[in-house]
Amino acid sequence: MAETTTRKEILIQSATKIFGTHGYPKTTTAMIAMDAKVSEALIFKHFQSKEGLLKAVLKSGFTTVILGNKGMLDERNPSALIQKVLELPIQLVSRQPEFWRMQARMSNNLAAQEAQKNFMQPIHKILVSAFDELGYTEPVHETNLLLMVVDSLWKNMVRAEPLDSKAMIKYLQKKYKLQSPQ
Repeated sequence: MAETTTRKEILIQSATKIFGTHGYPKTTTAMIAMDAKVSEALIFKHFQSKEGLLKAVLKSGFTTVILGNKGMLDERNPSALIQKVLELPIQLVSRQPEFWRMQARMSNNLAAQEAQKNFMQPIHKILVSAFDELGYTEPVHETNLLLMVVDSLWKNMVRAEPLDSKAMIKYLQKKYKLQSPQ
């Protein structure tokens, strides 16, 4: 039996795409409704407002990310954890390019910033422990540096900027003495 996509899910998909293309401020609910091939009133029925739709888009996107990376936070081997974090930009962008394109365009939006911060918070804590366990003298700074680089890498990937993100990941794997994935 074929999976049925609800109109609410279609609206979330369309909003993700349109927000990613035009940015939140320039996107209208009429644009989203047109892309989703539904009435604009349906947006307000399901989400009450454009802001409500944005919050649903963020929740849906980050829920998909969390489910797709289940177990990453349970990694007990500190080197394996760092390896997984380094591979995260490629996995995230390849699995959900429109969501991450939208996230990159939303860097000034408070709701998007808060959602990203909540997503990263547990990763930060376990990375500090991993760097501490590996004997780094300043594990908090090492964690902050790595997360800034990871953040830059996924943004670079969705913006298709000249920096070779995959080469940078390989360099970081060498820096942290990790093996490249097969």
